[in-house]
Amino acid sequence: MDHFKSIYTTRAANYHELIAAEDVDGNLLRELERSEIRTDYQFKNIADAIQKTEFFFGPELSEVIRRNSWSRLPEWTGLWHKETEK
Repeated sequence: MDHFKSIYTTRAANYHELIAAEDVDGNLLRELERSEIRTDYQFKNIADAIQKTEFFFGPELSEVIRRNSWSRLPEWTGLWHKETEK
């Protein structure tokens, strides 16, 4: 985690350059690659999942958790990256 803090505090200009690589329609320009990784939320049980998520995601998600008997909520994180010369 300290690695990411370092990036955000010392390389903000590079970060903003990456963000600027989106066009007005939100499409990435060709120099960026996109990857997704699974970052599911794992809870002890269904009741724990509901208790810890309902305040943020609302009762609609709680109903989905109950209906699907989820103690693990699916989640994905998008990563946009490009190779740079060192």
